[in-house]
Amino acid sequence: MLQAAIDVLLRQVDESVKTVRFYPLLEGIRQVFEDNGVSLDRIQMPMTKNAGFRHPLYWAVIVTWTRDHGFADSFVIHHDEMRAREAQRQAGRAGAGTPYGAIFGEPSGMLHVKLQEDALPFPILETFRDAGLVDYIVFNITVPGVGVTQNISLAAKQPFPEHIASLIESLRGVFALSFCGVYRTSQAVQVSRTYLGRQTGERVLNGDIVRGQTLAIDSGIMFCDVRGFTALSEALPAHEMIPLMNEIFAIIGHASQERGGEILKFIGDAMLIIFRLDDHPRAEIARAMVETIEESRRELVRLSEVRSLGLGVGFGAHIGSVVYGNIGTPDRLDFTVMGPAVNLTSRLEGLTRDLKTDAVFSSAIAAYIPELEPAGSHQLKGIQAPVETFCLPRAAAHPSGGSEPSPGEPAASDHPQPPLRRP
Repeated sequence: MLQAAIDVLLRQVDESVKTVRFYPLLEGIRQVFEDNGVSLDRIQMPMTKNAGFRHPLYWAVIVTWTRDHGFADSFVIHHDEMRAREAQRQAGRAGAGTPYGAIFGEPSGMLHVKLQEDALPFPILETFRDAGLVDYIVFNITVPGVGVTQNISLAAKQPFPEHIASLIESLRGVFALSFCGVYRTSQAVQVSRTYLGRQTGERVLNGDIVRGQTLAIDSGIMFCDVRGFTALSEALPAHEMIPLMNEIFAIIGHASQERGGEILKFIGDAMLIIFRLDDHPRAEIARAMVETIEESRRELVRLSEVRSLGLGVGFGAHIGSVVYGNIGTPDRLDFTVMGPAVNLTSRLEGLTRDLKTDAVFSSAIAAYIPELEPAGSHQLKGIQAPVETFCLPRAAAHPSGGSEPSPGEPAASDHPQPPLRRP
């Protein structure tokens, strides 16, 4: 029995690692139970920060499978959503406890409830009973290297077999090892993507980690700098400044990533973004960079009006050859871009103040964007020859209407839920 379970889980762990998703792992756990005579109608695996889950964006990923909907009822909880929930809890407005909380932190914890017979200690169990489920178990496993327990819940429309408890005991170890492998891989991928960028993070994880290991590439380079940062810092309390900067960065980041850009780094109140050419024509990259700036400007105007602040960002944009790779000390590396093209882009952004405009482009971009207007030839610091510059048309884009879509209603979960977004 144990060897068959290991074989199933190895295949599913391999699939989870390849796809960086938890669905295959939960499917493997479900299949092991089915192979051992336990027919399930619902299985859930909640990975939360409290239980050791670490993700830069999500407080939790709640992976759920049901016989009727497959994995459609899975969802994520963002950190800010959980902070709002915590504020409600402290104000005495949070819901009752959960089955997971009943065994949280208990080594080899297990809770077994006959939904049609026993008293139901948690409201969520009443929901399951009303949906026709008759048996429910939540148990935990101790995850190696994490030092915390991971919960798994099972539910069925027919009673579990008598050997269910002994089966769970025999499988805890292989479940824990499987979860550890998938969890650690996901953590590494998500952290590298968030802190280094999707493309750069992938390169680092694939072994491009040797100091001095670099590559010459053609790329679009965009440098963005928040205007009046010092004045903003003096006008706003410290605890309001970081959220505001995050809002500004999120606007620019979304606009660039939607068009293939990658945020390479944040430098105080500035951002360095690259648009790798790879197999893309230069005209396509040039258009993507101009559209990124146009959308960012519109959204920043909206944010400025909402905040009643004079927000502004200067943009410099260029296409050229850069050195892309690892630089730093033997024990502290940075993956970045260097070269004259990067310096030029920074100088173009600095020129926005003198030209009293939001964005300055090089001729390498203007060659493909005929609507850009000439802004003269300028001698820039550190660059020998004068540089021809270009600006957006004087008829600036204005904010357009529209609203954010409302998040869908969450599915029933054993976990307390703030407003949720589907993954």
